[in-house]
Amino acid sequence: MDMSLPSMIRAGCMLVLLTSVWGRALAQSATSIRTTGRLHIRVVDESDLPVAMAEVQLDRRGYSRLDLRTDSAGIAQVLVAPGTWTLGVRRLGFTRATANVEVDTGDTRLTVQVERQATRLAGMKTEEDMPASPRLGEFERRRALKMPSAVITRADIDRVNSPVLSRMLRGVGGLRIADSVGSIVAISGRGNKPSRINGGTGFGLAPCVMRMMLDGVLLPPLSNIDAIVPGDVHGIEVYNGPARLPPELAGLRTDNWCGVIAIWTRDR
Repeated sequence: MDMSLPSMIRAGCMLVLLTSVWGRALAQSATSIRTTGRLHIRVVDESDLPVAMAEVQLDRRGYSRLDLRTDSAGIAQVLVAPGTWTLGVRRLGFTRATANVEVDTGDTRLTVQVERQATRLAGMKTEEDMPASPRLGEFERRRALKMPSAVITRADIDRVNSPVLSRMLRGVGGLRIADSVGSIVAISGRGNKPSRINGGTGFGLAPCVMRMMLDGVLLPPLSNIDAIVPGDVHGIEVYNGPARLPPELAGLRTDNWCGVIAIWTRDR
């Protein structure tokens, strides 16, 4: 097709403009990759055993504070900008640990050791109807309104006095406790659910594992219930399906067809 000289000039200008825009996009993408580092944090006790559900905080001037929790292997991972970050680790029953960590553009690995510490309580006065924190107040409100399918209170935990939290869920209607590759999980009584198989090319049926939430944060699938110490727990809400989930927990409406177990820790 013949093109006039003005048309060729316009086409050439458009090609230069597109090349410039594409070049800037590639440069920005490369800059983003270069300016991001992965921080891999492992929290262990004095015996080098993993400390699960430890609270990990990362602070740096000019950036929002990052709040993480370690998984059942004592590990927390996050992508952050390279530089010096202030790290804080705490877990009820352990000493608090703080450190400055220098994050590079690649993988930065850090092991933090915390020591077990007995908590000594001074003389205390116990009163009924003492005001709770807002999160525990909401738990008590939902319990009073009988919104959950089942509720486990602090009094229930003290009465059973079990070293593992899963013991508190045995016998709760609509679920059963099972071991999934070393992780203790709750299986819904709603039956199996559709699941991708053969590398995602087909569908099959898989056990309906209930999702678990800790203090408003949805934990990864197949999180270990027994990684949470019963002494840390204020109460547990069990929702046997999404239809019973209250509006304030609407953020959990992701893969919750099998139900949700909401665990609330005690005020520190």
